[in-house]
Amino acid sequence: MIGYPIKKMAVSFWILLLFSACLQTTLTPPEGGELPPEEVWTYASGKPLNITATPFQPEDITSVDYGEADGQTEERQSTEETAEVPVIGEDIHVYISSSVPQGLRDALLTARPEVVEGSQMDSNNQLVHGDECISPSLWVYTAVVPFPNTIDSVSMNDLQLLWRGETPAGLAGFVLAISPATEALLVETWGEPSRGDYMVVPADELVDYAWASKHVMSLVPFDELNPRWKVLSVDGSSPLDQQFDPARDPLTFSFCLVGSMGTNATGPDLPLTNRDPGKLTSIMMTGVTALVRATAHRMETHGIHYPTDEIAPLLLDADFTHISNEVAFAEGCPYPDPYQADLRFCSDPKYFELLEYLDIDIIELTGNHIQDWSREDFVNTLIMYENAGMLYYGGGRNAEAAGKPLLLEHNGNKIAFVGCNAVGPPGAWAGESTSGNLPCGDYEWIRNLVQDLVDEGYLPIVTLQHNEFYSLMKTGPQIRDFNPLAEAGAVIVSGSQAHYPNPFGFVGDHFIHYGLGNLFFDQMDAYVAFGIQRQFVDRHFFYNGEYIGTQIFTLYLEDFAQPRLMTPEEREAFLTEAFLASGW
Repeated sequence: MIGYPIKKMAVSFWILLLFSACLQTTLTPPEGGELPPEEVWTYASGKPLNITATPFQPEDITSVDYGEADGQTEERQSTEETAEVPVIGEDIHVYISSSVPQGLRDALLTARPEVVEGSQMDSNNQLVHGDECISPSLWVYTAVVPFPNTIDSVSMNDLQLLWRGETPAGLAGFVLAISPATEALLVETWGEPSRGDYMVVPADELVDYAWASKHVMSLVPFDELNPRWKVLSVDGSSPLDQQFDPARDPLTFSFCLVGSMGTNATGPDLPLTNRDPGKLTSIMMTGVTALVRATAHRMETHGIHYPTDEIAPLLLDADFTHISNEVAFAEGCPYPDPYQADLRFCSDPKYFELLEYLDIDIIELTGNHIQDWSREDFVNTLIMYENAGMLYYGGGRNAEAAGKPLLLEHNGNKIAFVGCNAVGPPGAWAGESTSGNLPCGDYEWIRNLVQDLVDEGYLPIVTLQHNEFYSLMKTGPQIRDFNPLAEAGAVIVSGSQAHYPNPFGFVGDHFIHYGLGNLFFDQMDAYVAFGIQRQFVDRHFFYNGEYIGTQIFTLYLEDFAQPRLMTPEEREAFLTEAFLASGW
C-alpha cells in the first residue's frame, strides 16, 4: 500500500468461529417447554445447533434436560432473561467491523439511537461481514473510474489482479484507490495483497483524488456514487441496469448483525440493501428529432419504424424516455422530399406511430421549427401528445403554459424539467395568448425558478434551444448561459439545439452536456459537415432523492434515418475527442 496509511485489523481464528456460530441463537423448544437432548438441538430453521460453540445465552429456554446420571435426572433451571448487554445507562454496545461501509453503519446508528460502538471484547453484538449470513444485508459495490474515461467494463479477475498488485493487460496505467472501509473488506474477502500497490484515501476525498490523475479505478458502495464517477460493468453486470440481480453480482457483499440484538440483519435495525430498485429512477435523454425530408422519405419507403430498428431496445431501457421533437404533425403535410431546399417543416400525422412505438414519455417543445406550418397544427400536435399520455414542457398554448415546469415523482425521486428557446425565430415563441415555446430572455427567471424547485425538493433538469454550430466544441455563449443554471441548482443542463454533438462539463457535481447532436434527422457527413453523423444519448440516474450519475451512449447515423450503436473503436475515438474538447 502507498499513500494514505491505515492500520489493518487482524481477525483471529476463534473470532471467525464465534461469528459463524452466532448467525441465529433463538432455540425452538418442543411443546411443553422442554428442549430435546443437546445432540439434536436445532435452529428454528431445522438445522443442527452446536450449543457448545454459542457464546451467548439463548432466549426462551425454560428448562434443559441433560439426561440421566446415576439413575437421577438433574434439571437445571435457566433464567428467562437474555444475555446481559454491557450498558451505560440505556446504551447498547455494538462492535462494528472496520469493513462495514459508512451507509450501513449510519443506518444502524440512526435506527437505534441507543447504540454506541464498543470493542470486540466488551460488546455482545457484532455488525460484521459474513458470507454465511442467514438473513443478510446485501451491500452492492460498483467499479468506477473518473467520468472522462473510455473504458466501459472490467472483469472480476482483472479487479483482483489489480488488488494483488499485478497489472492486467487492459488496465495498463491504472491504479486502485479505495477507502479504508473498502480496504478492510477486500482484505477479509480477497485476502492480503502480495504487494500494496494501491492507494487508501478517505471516502469523501476519493473522487477528487481520482480526477487529479484520471487513471484511477475504485470500488465504492452504490449509495456513495457521485455523478463525476463513471460506473463500469463487471463481468457483464452493472447496478445501473434495470435487469441487475444483486444475488449474482460479483461485487455484492453480505453483512450481519449478530448477538443479543438478534440475528436478523434486515429487520428494523438494518436496511435490506443499499440498492433498492424502488428508490431508483432512470431517464433517457436524446437530441434533435425532425421527421422530415430524407428521414421521412425512408419511413415512407422502409416503414414507419425504420429509424428505430437498431436502437429501440436502448431507448426503451429507462423509466422515462425524453425526445426533443422539433416539428409539428400537420394534416395535409406534403409527401417528403429528400432534396427539400427550404427549411419550413411538417410531419405527416402517421409518423406519430414512431413515438408511440418507442413509448416516449416526455416531449420537449423548445425546437425552432415547431410552428413552421401553423400555430393550429402545433396546438393539434399538443392534443395528440395529451391523448397518448405523453408529457411535454418548454412549449404550450400560451407563454404561461410554456413556462410551467414538468414535475415528476417516481420511486421517491422528485424531478423537474424546465426548457426555453434562446434563439427563436420569433414565430416559434409563445405569447400571452398565442402558442409556441418560451423565450429564455435574460435567464434570470429560469435561475430563480430552478432555485425555487430545489427549495421544494426537486432535482431540476434544464434544457436549452441554443446557438447551433458544426464543431465538437463548447462556446463562450454556451458557458455563459449553461453554467449559471447549474450553479443555481440544476443537476443537469442539456443542450437540445445541437445538430453537431458538443462536449461536457461539470459545475461541482452538476452535469452539463452542451449538445447531444441529432437523433432522428437526416444530416450526413458528406452533405453537411464531417462528424455530424455522430450522436450522443444520455441516460441519467436518480436514487433516494439524489442525482447519482449519467451513462453516455454513442450512436452513428446511417442511411439518413437510422442510428446505430458505435463499434468499440468508433466509440473510443469519439469519446477521446469529446473529452479533450471538454478540457479534460
